Amino acid sequence: MGRSALQDPERAAQTRRLVLHASTAEEADFRFGLVRARENAEGVALLRGEKDERERLFGAFDGIRLAWTGQTRSQGRLMLLTNAYRAGLQNLKKVVEPAQ
Repeated sequence: MGRSALQDPERAAQTRRLVLHASTAEEADFRFGLVRARENAEGVALLRGEKDERERLFGAFDGIRLAWTGQTRSQGRLMLLTNAYRAGLQNLKKVVEPAQ
């Protein structure tokens, strides 16, 4: 049975890299959509396509929101993992030092 990301630091780091990549890709797609809308603004206005462009940009922004949520969760898991290790090491020091 596989270990969770909280039990395996390497898996946690890999998950973090994947989430950061997804976030970066979503942001790039949104920026591309903004540039596309700006460059084609006249045609969009003439064809009365504002609603379609607005929906497309809202969809791209929703992708950013979902990627940000994943990134925040990944950061929280990483903080939990590092704090658990730190607490464990401090307790280990307290156990080992009196024996010396």
